Amino acid sequence: MRRASISCSAAIVWLALATATATPLASAVANESQLTTATADLTSGFANPPDSDRPWVFWWWLDGAASKEGITRDLDEMRRQGIGGVLLVDAGTGGPDTPKGPPFMSEPWREQFRHAVREAGRLGLLMSVNLCSGWNAGGPWIQPEDAIKHLVSAELTVQGPAKLDQALPQSRVEHNWYRDIAVLACRVQDGKTWTREGLLDLTDKLHEGRLKCDAPEGRWTILRLGYTLDAGKPGFGVSARTKCSSNSESEGWEVDPWSARAMDRHFAATAGKLIEDAGPLTDQTLVQLHIDSWETVQPSWADGFLEEFQKRRGYDARPFLPALARKTVDSAEITARFQWDYRRTAADLFAANHYGRLGELARRHGLGQDSESGGPFFFHSIDGLQCEGLNEVPMGEFWKRTWEPDGPIFGIPEFWGYDTVRQAASAAHIFGRRICAAEAFTSFAEDWIEDPWCLKDVGDAAFCNGLTRMVFHKFTHQPRLDVVPGNQWGHVGTHINANTTWWDMSHAWLRYLRRCQFMLRQGLFVADVAYYYGEDANSFVRSKTMMNPALPPGFDCDTFNAEALLTRAAAKDGRLVLPDGMSYRYLVLPHTNSWKTSPAVLRKIAELVAGGVTVIGPRPALQAPGLTDYPECDREVQRLTERLWGEERSDGVVEQWSDGRQAEDGALAFQHSNTPTLHHSATPALQRSIGKGRVVWGKTMAALLAADGLAPDLEFRGSSPDAKFNWIHRRDGGTDIFFVSNQKAARASAEIAFRTAGRQPELWDAVTGAIRPLPEFREADGRALVPVRFEPRQSFFIVFRQAAGTQPELQRERNFADSFKMAELAGPWEVSFDPKWGGPAKVTFNALVDWTERPEEGIRYYSGTAVYRKTFDLAEFQISDLKCQILLNLGTLKNLASVRLNGRDLGVIWTAPWRVEITGAIQARGNQLEIAVVNLWPNRLIGDAKLPPEKRFTKSNVKTYLGVPLDFSPPGGCKFCEARQKTRELEKSLLPSGLLGPVTIERSVMAVPAR
Repeated sequence: MRRASISCSAAIVWLALATATATPLASAVANESQLTTATADLTSGFANPPDSDRPWVFWWWLDGAASKEGITRDLDEMRRQGIGGVLLVDAGTGGPDTPKGPPFMSEPWREQFRHAVREAGRLGLLMSVNLCSGWNAGGPWIQPEDAIKHLVSAELTVQGPAKLDQALPQSRVEHNWYRDIAVLACRVQDGKTWTREGLLDLTDKLHEGRLKCDAPEGRWTILRLGYTLDAGKPGFGVSARTKCSSNSESEGWEVDPWSARAMDRHFAATAGKLIEDAGPLTDQTLVQLHIDSWETVQPSWADGFLEEFQKRRGYDARPFLPALARKTVDSAEITARFQWDYRRTAADLFAANHYGRLGELARRHGLGQDSESGGPFFFHSIDGLQCEGLNEVPMGEFWKRTWEPDGPIFGIPEFWGYDTVRQAASAAHIFGRRICAAEAFTSFAEDWIEDPWCLKDVGDAAFCNGLTRMVFHKFTHQPRLDVVPGNQWGHVGTHINANTTWWDMSHAWLRYLRRCQFMLRQGLFVADVAYYYGEDANSFVRSKTMMNPALPPGFDCDTFNAEALLTRAAAKDGRLVLPDGMSYRYLVLPHTNSWKTSPAVLRKIAELVAGGVTVIGPRPALQAPGLTDYPECDREVQRLTERLWGEERSDGVVEQWSDGRQAEDGALAFQHSNTPTLHHSATPALQRSIGKGRVVWGKTMAALLAADGLAPDLEFRGSSPDAKFNWIHRRDGGTDIFFVSNQKAARASAEIAFRTAGRQPELWDAVTGAIRPLPEFREADGRALVPVRFEPRQSFFIVFRQAAGTQPELQRERNFADSFKMAELAGPWEVSFDPKWGGPAKVTFNALVDWTERPEEGIRYYSGTAVYRKTFDLAEFQISDLKCQILLNLGTLKNLASVRLNGRDLGVIWTAPWRVEITGAIQARGNQLEIAVVNLWPNRLIGDAKLPPEKRFTKSNVKTYLGVPLDFSPPGGCKFCEARQKTRELEKSLLPSGLLGPVTIERSVMAVPAR
């Protein structure tokens, strides 16, 4: 056996890391002239993505306080570092120590807004604006007629015959506002069951609260139904009052989401005026309107509800109204059917009259909407995909870890079972939207403890869920330029703004996100499976790991609602296809006991099956979910079910045709080539061929896909048991783009099997911008098997875009280089701190140590940037003779660093592998190395807690690190703050800081076969 030798290659150009300036990479791609225009555009776009792919921020005007100087500075800084747009939110809560600005939508507030739009236009930044102070939608202009209503009831029992002339009891009245809906009477059976047959409508007999009528013989229950305002009691997540408003004057009612009239008036009071203020910058700078996550009470009634119900469900709801007062009408089944129709109508009104109406009004002015319209609470009567599909930019949210390195993530999909990012992504895919956004890195945590490294894997997971635009929560506006770190909504969200210690280095991280978002908007999402979640009102998209039935590893999916299925889905070439090009191999029906479907949806499913689609799922219940067209709806569901799943006899024997049969009413035209025969079976058949397609049930997804011979789209082989990866696949014409993320803070490796063949795999590194081929791969069973190595939390794009074998012959056969230490840069180091922040202007470190271990208080409690300087030689190496890549490895770094060598800026290091290439900058002697290292704010804040207020370096409303009682209780609390209040042990909260090393010079070489 020949032993592998270690050598360097001229082909090392493929390994060259791009510097922080991210110059175009055309020279690093072989045979560039042979690539198609689209491929060349992909390459250049990856190197320098357009501004439209930049991340956005929630621009938080804390308690409404803003200044023109602060606005200009904020926007200048955003543009400088790489932010592409702002979602302006006027909201609290800053507590008692923050300045209070003018009320939202007042003239002084609008003047600040006008300035913001002009400045954003000057800089080429895009804007969306939240139509409320706080979130949801409301304000002092919302009158009770347009506020959220609740159905209430009261009842009276009378004995007839009798002539009645008496006041009827009335349920609670909130805020002195009440309206009647109906007065109904019935001889109630067993005290509970109302019958429509014996029901009397006495509504027109009620005058000013008195009922005047003749009561027939018998014992009658009279039910008075009305509606009133919500109590408006404050509470986290549920209130009928606007939340976190800038001051008490701007509080008001939440808008009724079932009422188009209410949205019209709210739009006129907010968006209409803001559009006027934006003037010619409307649809140029101000491009979207926003309603933030629905975190208020569920309405139960609205003006005009009976008319809307009649229009949407096709029958009069009035005789069934006792069911809304917890009565049984006719029977438990009839009552449940009506209640289903009621919830479905509620969901339709929410979508059409709230988000749908907002969208209609916005489009009249050339604007879109990016509302968080699908959650984050999952107990409201809405159809999440229906609401998200009304957005030009569907939007969800995701959270970060509470603390490093493995703290919990509140709101993760496994916490709820649902995933608002995947929901927004599915909406984008099934309704043809290019951008899917998310409120990014929300949290209930400590303050200023985040850096890009601790956010990387969480953000990568969101990308793998389909995200294509991050909107950071949050960038808090600072009206005063002389206050640092300034004011924040304490313990909520990730504090990212121009006062963040590492802001000047944030461009490197933002460029990474920009490249990822550019790549993840190319082409179309690739998924084999479309899950259909049914027609129920409380419908939301589940996490990929919690689909029912379970999605086997290596496959991806979208979720459909009835609207997308009915209006956009078709069958073509054995696949479910959409007008925008999306397609799926399988349609999976709800796997719940006795799931119910309307005839319209079942007809559509039958159409897709006949056209060639494989449908997976159990037979539905033999009854429709509501009362529309009842009982004929049940009979049609039964007929369609028998044709699709076979005929189930009363003795439990299943009767089915071996092939399809002609529908009696002509609705179905199943195709068959042979004469069908009728089979009897005591157990349900697992598969039924109909037309060009089939219906399959009784199998796990894994068993079915294996039986069909469908290999996973992506498979990880040979990785360690504790490795955790995530991924997503997109396809742009003939180019396959896989994004693969190591979700652990540890090295990992695997042989990855991609379901593609005949093309050369390439590694695209979004951190550096480097593109290079992966020469070490093999093909088996139509898949490319590629060995890939990951540093902690590292991610790559693996791209297949051109035929294998067209790359120039390379003198290596490994995909990843091995690094060998050439030298260690030990002490002493000259370190310069900024005296303005309490540090020494110059100090010598004989060894690299944590700043918190130094005796000097100016270093121990230092927050900010310190510059490490060192002069070194590499005389023992002939630098000019080395053709290998030479790297500077910083070892352990807290938290970011900018590196200069011999006057050359080598960029920012913010993530593993914590090194940078220095090949073109290093020399044999007299190397001048500068490493500017920045840490986080808590250390200085803790140090300031020991100083009297007049001597403190920092100023903020947030008292997390002062060890004193908080002025206000943050949502979710702060257990660390509580502990500090009790123990005053602030020192334990100091964060490791500085360059900890060891700092080494390495050479990177490939292992190649011996010649």
